[in-house]
Amino acid sequence: MRQARRVHRGKLQDRRAQQWLLQSAVMMLAFVGASGLLQNTLDITAKSRQVAVRIATDEARLAQLKVANANLRDELIYDGSKGGVLGGVRRLGYVRPGEIRLMVAPAD
Repeated sequence: MRQARRVHRGKLQDRRAQQWLLQSAVMMLAFVGASGLLQNTLDITAKSRQVAVRIATDEARLAQLKVANANLRDELIYDGSKGGVLGGVRRLGYVRPGEIRLMVAPAD
């Protein structure tokens, strides 16, 4: 049979009360640990979302740079060709022998 709780000089003698105290302490530690683990998980999730956004932004920028690089490569190939060189020379004001270049001012 169960004995009544005894108090001897301020100490609990009831075994069930001690077990209850121990169980509540373990539950409290488990709760604190679980809440810390949950907070760390949420932080990791937020950081991984930030990294995913940064990666997507970098990939979009990389695609833009690849298009710009292809355009510059095409322009370089054209500028190295005979037509590109002649066009560049004419833009600078040089003309073919026997050719006359007229400068006309726009009418106001």
